[in-house]
Amino acid sequence: MKGEKGYKRRRQWERQEYSTHVTFHLDNGNSLSGKTYDVGLGGVFLSTDKNLEKLAIGEDGALLLTSERFDLTFPCTIVRINNDGVGLQFKEKQSDFGMFIAQEMALSLIVKTNNAFANMQNLETTLETSVSQIKTNMQVEAASLFLLDDDKKNIVCRACAGPVDIIGLNMPLEEGIVGQTISQGKSQIVQNVKEHSGFADEVDKSSGFETESILCSPLVIQGETIGAMQILNKRGAGHFTNHDLLVLDALSSISALAIHNARETEKRIDAESSNRAKGEFLANMSHEIRTPLNAVIGLTHLCLQTDLSTKQQDYLTKVSLSATSLLELINDILDFSKIESGKLSIENIPFSLKDVFNKLENIMSVKSQEKGLNFHIDSIGNIPESLEGDPNRLLQILVNLVGNAIKFTETGKVHVRAEMLEEISDSVGMKFTIEDTGIGMTQDQIGKLFQKFTQGDSSITRKFGGTGLGLAISKNLVVMMGGEISAHSTPDVGSSFMFSVNFKKIESVSKDSSSKQSPDNSLSNKINLAGATLLLAEDNEINQQVATELLEQAQIQVILANNGEEAVDLAAKTKFDGILMDMQMPVMGGLEATIKIRQIKGLEEIPIIAMTANAMAGDREKCLASGMNDHVAKPVVPDNLYSTLNKWLYGKIDQSKASLTGAVDIKGKAKISDGNVVSEKSHNKTVLIVDDVPKNISVLKDILNNTYRVQIATNGNLALRIASSSPPPDIIVMDTMMPILDGYETAIQLKQDDSTKDIPIIFIHDDASTPSPRPDWSISNGDDHMARPVNAESLLNKLKSCLE
Repeated sequence: MKGEKGYKRRRQWERQEYSTHVTFHLDNGNSLSGKTYDVGLGGVFLSTDKNLEKLAIGEDGALLLTSERFDLTFPCTIVRINNDGVGLQFKEKQSDFGMFIAQEMALSLIVKTNNAFANMQNLETTLETSVSQIKTNMQVEAASLFLLDDDKKNIVCRACAGPVDIIGLNMPLEEGIVGQTISQGKSQIVQNVKEHSGFADEVDKSSGFETESILCSPLVIQGETIGAMQILNKRGAGHFTNHDLLVLDALSSISALAIHNARETEKRIDAESSNRAKGEFLANMSHEIRTPLNAVIGLTHLCLQTDLSTKQQDYLTKVSLSATSLLELINDILDFSKIESGKLSIENIPFSLKDVFNKLENIMSVKSQEKGLNFHIDSIGNIPESLEGDPNRLLQILVNLVGNAIKFTETGKVHVRAEMLEEISDSVGMKFTIEDTGIGMTQDQIGKLFQKFTQGDSSITRKFGGTGLGLAISKNLVVMMGGEISAHSTPDVGSSFMFSVNFKKIESVSKDSSSKQSPDNSLSNKINLAGATLLLAEDNEINQQVATELLEQAQIQVILANNGEEAVDLAAKTKFDGILMDMQMPVMGGLEATIKIRQIKGLEEIPIIAMTANAMAGDREKCLASGMNDHVAKPVVPDNLYSTLNKWLYGKIDQSKASLTGAVDIKGKAKISDGNVVSEKSHNKTVLIVDDVPKNISVLKDILNNTYRVQIATNGNLALRIASSSPPPDIIVMDTMMPILDGYETAIQLKQDDSTKDIPIIFIHDDASTPSPRPDWSISNGDDHMARPVNAESLLNKLKSCLE
C-alpha cells in the first residue's frame, strides 16, 4: 500500500454547488442576468457585475431558468444586496426549483462522464477515467474502484483518486462495505464509518486519512455484478444524501458499461492479433510448402510424358498421386481459412449441370474403377439445361462427397442422383443424393459429421486417413448456396448424403459466351494456345523450368523475367499476348509490377495472371485489386493453367506463328509438344483424333503413335478448324457422342466443305448407346466405323484401307 503518511484532512474548498446562467426579471420592467451560487431550497444568490445601485431590498420579480428542453420561472423577492450580486428568496415553487436543480446536476454529471468514455478502448485508462470523473463531478475527497478477480472469491482495488493510493489492495469477497455491496448487489450509504468494521479503519490508521462517510455502488453489467465504486467524504457537507446515491448509481452504470466495452475491445484486439499472427503463419507455411510442391508436381507431370520403363512409370505415378493428395489437403486448409475469415465467395455464372456431371465422372471414374465399383450418375425430372450459380463450388461439394463414398466403399456401388425440389419462375431448388454400399455409420458418428477436424471416430482416421475438413467445407458451401446438408446411414450397409442448393434459371447459355470458352480439357486448351508469346515473371529457377516446359508443350513462346522490375522493362519494350506474374519476387514484387505495367500506354488491357504460391484468403483479391485479371495457385495443375490462359487469350492469338511439329524455346532449342502433335514417326500420314474423353484419346494415341503422326481435337468445332488448316490431316478418327457438336454433325459439315470433303472419316461408337450404328455413320458420309473397345489391329487395318 502506498499511503501518504501523516495526511491531515483540510477542507478549505469554496462551495461549488450547482451554477447556471439565469435572468431575474423585476416587476418594474428591469432585468438582471448572472450566475447562481449558494443554491438552496429557500433561495439563491445571483452573482453579477451589473450596476446594482437602482435595486432595493423587497423588490419583487421572477427568476427565469432556461434549459435546453424548457424554461422555468420562479417568483422571488430581493432580500440581500452586496458588491457581488443579490440574494433572492423564493415566494413559491421552492420544491420545483430543488427538483430541477437536482435533475440538472445529475444529468450534467452523466453527460460529462459519458463523454469521457466516448473513445475509451484501453481497460486501465477506462478504470482511471471512471474514478477521476466521479471524484471531480461528485465533489468528494476520494474515489476508488474495485473489481472481482477471475475466481470471483476476492476483490481488488484497480483504480483510485485522492490522497491515498490503495491500488492493488486485495480483500476476500463480503469483507467490509465494498464486499457487502458486491455480494448483495445493493448500494450503501455509511454516514458514520467508525461504527462499521471494514478496511477503511486500516487505511485511516496507516495514512492519517480520516474517513467520515462512504457511498458505495455496485458495478452491474447485463445483470452480473463485476465490482463496486466507492466514494469518501463529500466536500463541504461531509455527508451523502439519497440524491448522491442516485447520481452515483447512474455514474456507476456508465462506468460498468465502459469497463465491459473496454474488456470486449481488448478481447477482440487480442483475438484479431492472434488471428492475424495465425493467418500470417499459415500464409507463410502455405507459400513455403506450395513452392517446392509446385516443382514436385510439375516435374513429375513432365517426366511422365517421356519414355519410361514400367517400374519408373509406376514410381512416378505414385509420386504424382501422393503430391496431388498433399495439394488437396493444402487446398482444404486454404478453403477453411477463407471460411474462418469470411472471405470465401460464391460466383453466379451461367453453367450446365450436364457439364458439371461430365467433369465429376472424369475426376472420379478412375478411382471407382480402381476399386471395381459401379459408379453411376443420373437425373430425375425435367431439370433445366441452363442454370446460373457456382458450378465450381457445386463440383467441389460433389467431389468431396463422392470421394468419401468411394473411399469408404470396398464393393458395390456409388450412385449420384440429381432431382428438382421446386421451380419458381426464375429459380430452381435442386437436391443431390450420393448413395454408397460402404462401411456405414452409427447415429453417434453421424452426429459428429460436418464439424471441422472431425471424422466419425479416430479408427476411421487411422484406417482411411483424412483431416475431416472436407465435410465441414462442404456444409459451409451448401449453406452459402442457400441449402442444407444431411446424412443417413446404416453400419455395414451404406450411407446416403443429401444436400439441397438453389440456382437461378436462365433461358440458355448464349452461344457467344460459350464460343469464347474452350472445353475444359488440357489437350484442347493446348491447341487453342498455340502461337502465343507470354512473359513469365518468376524468380525461382525450378519453377521457371516447370512453367516454361508446361507452356512450351502448348506451343507457347516464353520470355523470362527474374523479378518485377525486369517484367516492367520487358513489357514496355516487347509485344506479349499475356503475362504470368509471381507475387513474391526480389527487387520488385508482382503486385507493384502489375500496377506499373497498367500505367504503360497500350498495356491497360493486356491479360496479367498471377501464378503464385500466395493462395491464402485475400491473396486473389489483392491480385485483382492491383490490376491482374486472374489467379492461378501453385502448385500449378496443368489443366487449370491451360484453361485459365485460354479464358483470357482465346481468339486473340495469331496461330499462324504456331508450328505443328513443336515450339521453340527462348534459347532456340527445338521442342516436341507432346499431346498436340507427335512428329518424327515412321509414317508420314497424320491422323486427327476427335474425342472428348481423355481415356479414349489415350487409348487411340497408344495405338497410333508408333505408326502415324497424331493431332487431337476434343470437340467437333475444334475438329473443323484443324481439318481446314494447312496442312490438313490425312484421316479422321471421330467419336460419335461429343458436347457442342457431335461426330455425325461434324462429319456432315466436313463433307460439305470443298477443302475437307475428301478426308476419310472413321467413326468410333459404343455398341450399348448405338445399337444400329451403320445407317447413322453412312448418312453422315462416314467411310467406316468400329465399336468400343477398340481393337488395335482392326483400327490400323481400317486406317490403311481408307488411306490407300
